[in-house]
Amino acid sequence: MWPDRLSAEPQTLADVIERPYLLPFAYRRSCTPGGVALSPQARALICCLLRAAGHDPEAIRPTAASTHEHRPSSEDDTDLEVVAFVRHYYAADRSPLRRFASRVDTAYLKQHPEALSAVYQHHLTLVPEARWPLPVHVEERITTLLSQRETAYSWQPPSSDPHPHPDQQPRPRPRPEGDRTTVEYDPFTHALQEDPYPTYAWLRENAPLYRNDHHDFYALSRHADVRLALRDHALYSSSRGVSLEMWDVVAQQGLSAAELVGFIALDPPQHTRLRALVGRGFTRARVAALEPAIRAIIRQHLHRAWEGSDGSFDFAETFTLIPMDVIAEILGIPAADRTMVRDMVIDVGQRQDGDTQLPMSFWESLQDLTTYYGHLIMERRAHPRDDLISTMATADLDGDRLTDQEIITSLLLINAAGTETVTKLASNAWYQAWRHPEQQALAWEGNIDGWVNETLRYDGPAQALARELTRDTLLHGTLVPAGSRILLLGASANRDPRVFPDPDRYDLNRDTGSAIPFGGGPHFCLGAALARMQLRIALEELITAVDAYDIDPEGIRLACTTNLRGFSALPTTVKLR
Repeated sequence: MWPDRLSAEPQTLADVIERPYLLPFAYRRSCTPGGVALSPQARALICCLLRAAGHDPEAIRPTAASTHEHRPSSEDDTDLEVVAFVRHYYAADRSPLRRFASRVDTAYLKQHPEALSAVYQHHLTLVPEARWPLPVHVEERITTLLSQRETAYSWQPPSSDPHPHPDQQPRPRPRPEGDRTTVEYDPFTHALQEDPYPTYAWLRENAPLYRNDHHDFYALSRHADVRLALRDHALYSSSRGVSLEMWDVVAQQGLSAAELVGFIALDPPQHTRLRALVGRGFTRARVAALEPAIRAIIRQHLHRAWEGSDGSFDFAETFTLIPMDVIAEILGIPAADRTMVRDMVIDVGQRQDGDTQLPMSFWESLQDLTTYYGHLIMERRAHPRDDLISTMATADLDGDRLTDQEIITSLLLINAAGTETVTKLASNAWYQAWRHPEQQALAWEGNIDGWVNETLRYDGPAQALARELTRDTLLHGTLVPAGSRILLLGASANRDPRVFPDPDRYDLNRDTGSAIPFGGGPHFCLGAALARMQLRIALEELITAVDAYDIDPEGIRLACTTNLRGFSALPTTVKLR
């Protein structure tokens, strides 16, 4: 009765009864089109178990419309079905727009066409079985309505080569402004994310303090500015979250950012306390002790990727699985639950072109993860093991212990940051070595550390961090008011020619000691050593097994958010030794 995507192994009824917190996630998926068909007896049993666990099955079950293909008699009738479509997603459990669902009618959609555009884009991001069952005539009506407005939904596939060669790089997009020409920096667009470095170069030289009026933020792009801001937590506060989307959610929902993303959205001394307790799971000795287990996981996935094939596999897909399994091993997530947790983590991180708000899939999967981790913490407190969840659940620093909420938000942070960063970093390293054969030769001669460090500088996944300015401050001749949103463009800082000679050259022998790929100051990435070790081990295993490789540029696809950049598809063919 469990959808295949929930678990890598079958689960018995006894296991389900023992861990009822898995039921809401599975039941919601089974009720969507394409979900696992349940017999009346099975559905009745699940409903009983849900009620026993304190859940209302009808509140969990998607309120999808009928999938019949009856075409209504008038355009007005179809518009009513469009309204129902929008209301469904607005009213979804934990949707941030839930309170507006009752206001949606045909007049509302005519006044706010951007609402229909946003909901339809969200609909298309979902896996088919999770979508509202949209009849053909309703979808045709939606596309017609959108095509009549400037907010029409459009999608263009990414270019076949998202990292153009320097002599083929597109120039930044100019934007007329008075008598001079400026460059538009919009971190929400994939057009920028495909190759942001020409734009960063323009910002550093022409607008070291950049103002985006549409999204209401400033951006600092030079190395000296970014480095100082990262270290000055009193002036550049993290309390509103580390991304623009998170900032908006905090404002709309009346939440604290720390409730959603943990201690990275706190400033000292609160941040110092939590980091000290969580950091007990990331000591140098503990990370070093993980190397044999991490190497075994990497070998298993690599051999599985090219076993029984002609050596062709998707490098990005394989390296999506590896760090997730590594983090699951560190946290102590049971093997039977790892596929389910992996899917939820992917949903939390997924964004579409132009998204300025967190999609509904974020809220659904966030709640599922929160519930799951809450029960796992209870298990570990009762029966501790040698894993990070047990360490945090039992950590005691002079009588100070982590609350369940503090542990859960820390786990969400570790799972998301620990998987996304390594996934994108590994693919970027593999791609850049392919693009630069002379540097690939150095890597194959054993310069693994240079490969890791230069990739982090030249094409690291982390692009930007958001901060709040706590007092009026003069920056590059402009008085920036307190409360302003500031984006710190770390990826731009790492290409600043004031610090790195010939910064657009990929050079494994370069001195990268001044690079800031993992932030700085009190918020320096807690998992930096673990990320470096995973990448080092992966690259060691690759050059040991692979004699040569090629990448199909036509199959390359990017996966970007406003603060992370990397590949979602990187088709590779290897020649094994």
